[in-house]
Amino acid sequence: MLSENIILQSAGSLSVGVLALLMVILQTLFFFKRPRFTWYAWSGAISFSALLYSIGVFLEYNTPEGPLNRFAGLLEFTAIICLIHSLYGFTFSYLGIESKWYHPLAGISHVAILVLLWTTPYIVGEGFVAHRFVWLASFYVEPALGPLGPLFVIYAAGAGVYAMFIWVRQKGADPKHRRAYLAGMGFWIVLGIHDGLAAMGFPAIQYLMEYGFLGFSAVVLWVVFNNFLEMAAEDKYRVITEFANDCIVVIQDGKLRFRNPACCELTGLPGVNSEARDFLDMIALEDRKTAFRHYRTLLQGGGHTPPQLTVRIQRSDGEKRVVEIVSSLIQYRDRPAVLAIMRDMTDRNRAEEELKRAKEAAEAANRAKSQFLANMSHEIRTPLNSVLGFTDMLLDTSLDGQQKEHAVTIQRSGEALLSLLGDILDFSKIEAGQLHFEESDFDPGRLAHEVCEITRPWIGSKPVKVFCHISDTVPPWVRGDPRRYRQVLTNLMVNASKFTESGKIELSIDMEAEERDRVKLHAKIRDTGIGIPEDKLSA
Repeated sequence: MLSENIILQSAGSLSVGVLALLMVILQTLFFFKRPRFTWYAWSGAISFSALLYSIGVFLEYNTPEGPLNRFAGLLEFTAIICLIHSLYGFTFSYLGIESKWYHPLAGISHVAILVLLWTTPYIVGEGFVAHRFVWLASFYVEPALGPLGPLFVIYAAGAGVYAMFIWVRQKGADPKHRRAYLAGMGFWIVLGIHDGLAAMGFPAIQYLMEYGFLGFSAVVLWVVFNNFLEMAAEDKYRVITEFANDCIVVIQDGKLRFRNPACCELTGLPGVNSEARDFLDMIALEDRKTAFRHYRTLLQGGGHTPPQLTVRIQRSDGEKRVVEIVSSLIQYRDRPAVLAIMRDMTDRNRAEEELKRAKEAAEAANRAKSQFLANMSHEIRTPLNSVLGFTDMLLDTSLDGQQKEHAVTIQRSGEALLSLLGDILDFSKIEAGQLHFEESDFDPGRLAHEVCEITRPWIGSKPVKVFCHISDTVPPWVRGDPRRYRQVLTNLMVNASKFTESGKIELSIDMEAEERDRVKLHAKIRDTGIGIPEDKLSA
């Protein structure tokens, strides 16, 4: 039972308990606000351990030898086990260390220790020891250690030191949080050493490790509170990026510390409030080396890193997408990080590939068509040259007027057909993108008369007359492509002859002067044919 008069020095233990209870409540509220940060819950468990320990010390201050005093000792050792487990839970979750085997194995071990602690005298014995502390009027009574008690103390001390070693080795942690954590752990260990010496009989003021518990719990609370404020400050940036179409991520220590909803949709990763994860997990295996080299170079100062990077990502469902990444070095929570904006280029790349294939197929078809036209032109040109050759031979013989006129008509028609074959070759070159104009000096009036003569055989026996009018303003020669000039006039005249059943077809050539000694020839063809229906013209 408790003493009738509460020992004054135990008021500190009671104060530690009250403060620890308040910290548990506050950290629990933080956890409910942001449940994805599991270290909030572990920090609350650390403060709860401090609460248990302070209650045990308070009871030992104010109880004599007996069951209640031994219960207090068991409570203190239970608090130490809870602290060790919570300490590693906080460390692993905050630092992002994979710990899927720790909690099951450590949980079984710690439960076994607690069963041994509460059911046997092997860790906490059934006897009691009394200590005379400086400034304490009465003896401080506590349960004696059992045969396994020293091993328990060594295990607790070793677990605390190794947890510090983990934080020292993890250079990627937030420096201010890392320094505060190590300072809090150091303070707790120093007071623990003091209490160990006091338990062995060395002169001491009183047990102080409960203040170490409180100090370390306060440091952890500060880390949680500081992180909570940083998260709150980031909410305004989340609002800005929430409606962005591009994936926006912040990569720090090789992990995705921030991602907007568009990123979750693109990558298939969990929501924006989920735990940080390795950014290489979303990069396709074949591009991970490239992405990591780009990220590392940025953190080292940029160097010759290109502003853009194209890589493949692999969604959580296995689908691969091509993304274009624009990255820059920023400060995120007072530490270097990489801001990356990723744009999905998969559909555009597919469209470009399809367009490229279609273009290649069209070019192949054009080449085949051009080759066919060239072959056809060659096959026709060979016998046509024979016809023209024999026509030249006839013209060199003695022919009467009408015979010579027919021979000349054959010659001109053959030449027109040769010109048409040339047009076919030109068309094939246009399709292949190889057409070149051949300019020379020629007489436009003479070519116009030749076209009119070629047209007359197309009329046949129809009562249609062909007239050719050359304006006096047309010069005797111009520079251009005569074959193309002849082709245009011939096509127009032949077309008019097909649809004119009677009357006349009239070809007129005049000239219009332009600036800088340039002229423009105008060719006009009038006929009395059926023309084009009004509905076709309006269409």
